[in-house]
Amino acid sequence: MGTFNISDVGGQTAGGGSSSLDTWTATLDITNGRPSTVSGNFDVVTLGGDDLGDASGGYTFGNLSQPGLGTLVTNTTTGTYTFTVDWDAVLDTENNQVVTFTVTGTQGTSQDQDTVIINLVICVARGTLIATPTGPRRVEDLEVGDNVTTHDGPPAPVRWIGSKPISPDELARSPKLWPVVVSAGALGPNHPRRALTLSPQHRILVSGTGVDLLFGVPEVLVPAKALTNGDTIRQVPLDGGVEYFHVLLDKHEIIFTENLPTESFHPGNYCTKGLAPDDYGRLMAALAGRSYGHTARPVLRVWEGRLLAPLPQNAYS
Repeated sequence: MGTFNISDVGGQTAGGGSSSLDTWTATLDITNGRPSTVSGNFDVVTLGGDDLGDASGGYTFGNLSQPGLGTLVTNTTTGTYTFTVDWDAVLDTENNQVVTFTVTGTQGTSQDQDTVIINLVICVARGTLIATPTGPRRVEDLEVGDNVTTHDGPPAPVRWIGSKPISPDELARSPKLWPVVVSAGALGPNHPRRALTLSPQHRILVSGTGVDLLFGVPEVLVPAKALTNGDTIRQVPLDGGVEYFHVLLDKHEIIFTENLPTESFHPGNYCTKGLAPDDYGRLMAALAGRSYGHTARPVLRVWEGRLLAPLPQNAYS
């Protein structure tokens, strides 16, 4: 940030990034009347909140991170902008999407850059494609007894499927619950194939030279929130709530979600308190009192996983 600060005074929400002064978020939810636009207006604002008007040197707007999902109209003099979503394009992706762009204000010889994050919500977690021997299946369509493709061996049957809903109020109270959105190709070509929404604790299989050098093993499981990089992997607020699905197999396995190797459910490594009573009862019946065993790969703690955050493009090299 320069010697002054620009802020979106057009009504967007501060926060959602590394600095509440430099990041602004908005959400378009197709289930809420199919809204089409997000508009804002950047002015020079003091740290005390006084609006000083437009930056004397005007504004420079960066390109949309996903230009195929809508259009951005800007005014480089007044700092106003309007993003118009293309809902048909978003629906074609069959997943929630996030578009971002930057705004740089110039005042004399100083500049300040902010980021606008727009969440395009069609569903959360639902719609995620899981690899099976007969082709990709939506996670909510899987049933007990269906086989899913595994990384290490033959297809494995589903023994239990549960879900954990988190309300909009819970998300508003606790940013640590915000989902992590992994952009298409963020961890390598077609990894994932489409944008993927995960719970912050859901672990992703990461390999490559950096893993071996840092941890002495070829592959590790890393919590999704540890790999956030402020660009292609973001933890973002969503206004519509979220429901995370869990798939239990006979043992902990690496499965493919949107072509990205991630873990199946491990009941010994997750809090089950948020499960609905029926889901919890079915889980206990599926386990039948037996010990579930070790994880499929070594598991990194969040601070260890963050050592890999600069290297996500090499995750499978």
